[in-house]
Amino acid sequence: MDKRMTVAEARKAIQALGLTLRYLGGEYRVDFRYSHRQHDTAYYTNDLEDAVGTARLMAAEGRPTPNSQN
Repeated sequence: MDKRMTVAEARKAIQALGLTLRYLGGEYRVDFRYSHRQHDTAYYTNDLEDAVGTARLMAAEGRPTPNSQN
Protein backbone atom coordinates (compact mmCIF):
# COMPACT_ATOMS: atom_id res chain seq x y z
CA MET A 1 0.00 0.00 0.00
CA ASP A 2 1.42 3.35 -1.09
CA LYS A 3 0.89 6.04 1.55
CA ARG A 4 0.70 9.54 0.13
CA MET A 5 2.16 12.44 2.07
CA THR A 6 -0.44 14.80 3.52
CA VAL A 7 -0.22 18.57 3.28
CA ALA A 8 0.19 18.75 7.07
CA GLU A 9 3.14 16.31 6.96
CA ALA A 10 4.78 18.20 4.11
CA ARG A 11 4.27 21.57 5.80
CA LYS A 12 5.75 20.29 9.06
CA ALA A 13 8.82 18.83 7.29
CA ILE A 14 9.38 22.02 5.28
CA GLN A 15 8.93 24.32 8.27
CA ALA A 16 11.48 22.26 10.22
CA LEU A 17 13.96 23.19 7.48
CA GLY A 18 13.24 26.90 7.92
CA LEU A 19 11.19 27.23 4.74
CA THR A 20 7.50 27.75 4.04
CA LEU A 21 4.88 25.86 2.05
CA ARG A 22 1.82 27.60 0.66
CA TYR A 23 -0.92 26.37 -1.67
CA LEU A 24 -1.66 28.84 -4.46
CA GLY A 25 -4.18 28.06 -7.17
CA GLY A 26 -3.30 24.45 -7.89
CA GLU A 27 0.39 24.61 -7.00
CA TYR A 28 2.47 24.45 -3.86
CA ARG A 29 4.98 27.23 -3.31
CA VAL A 30 8.21 26.47 -1.41
CA ASP A 31 10.23 29.46 -0.28
CA PHE A 32 12.61 30.69 2.35
CA ARG A 33 10.83 31.93 5.45
CA TYR A 34 12.20 35.45 5.28
CA SER A 35 12.38 36.04 1.54
CA HIS A 36 9.81 38.85 1.79
CA ARG A 37 7.79 37.12 -0.92
CA GLN A 38 10.41 37.55 -3.62
CA HIS A 39 9.45 35.34 -6.52
CA ASP A 40 13.05 34.74 -7.54
CA THR A 41 13.56 32.38 -4.60
CA ALA A 42 10.24 30.53 -4.84
CA TYR A 43 9.80 27.02 -6.23
CA TYR A 44 6.41 25.91 -7.56
CA THR A 45 5.17 22.33 -7.93
CA ASN A 46 1.95 20.35 -7.85
CA ASP A 47 3.60 17.41 -6.04
CA LEU A 48 4.06 17.42 -2.26
CA GLU A 49 6.97 14.98 -2.27
CA ASP A 50 8.73 17.14 -4.85
CA ALA A 51 8.09 20.15 -2.61
CA VAL A 52 9.70 18.45 0.39
CA GLY A 53 12.65 17.19 -1.65
CA THR A 54 13.24 20.63 -3.12
CA ALA A 55 12.98 22.23 0.31
CA ARG A 56 15.69 19.88 1.55
CA LEU A 57 17.96 20.91 -1.33
CA MET A 58 17.23 24.60 -0.82
CA ALA A 59 17.96 24.34 2.91
CA ALA A 60 21.18 22.41 2.34
CA GLU A 61 22.46 24.84 -0.28
CA GLY A 62 21.07 27.99 1.32
CA ARG A 63 19.74 29.18 -2.00
CA PRO A 64 16.98 28.44 -4.52
CA THR A 65 17.18 25.47 -6.87
CA PRO A 66 18.12 26.11 -10.50
CA ASN A 67 14.55 25.55 -11.67
CA SER A 68 12.94 28.08 -9.31
CA GLN A 69 10.80 30.47 -11.27
CA ASN A 70 11.73 34.14 -11.65
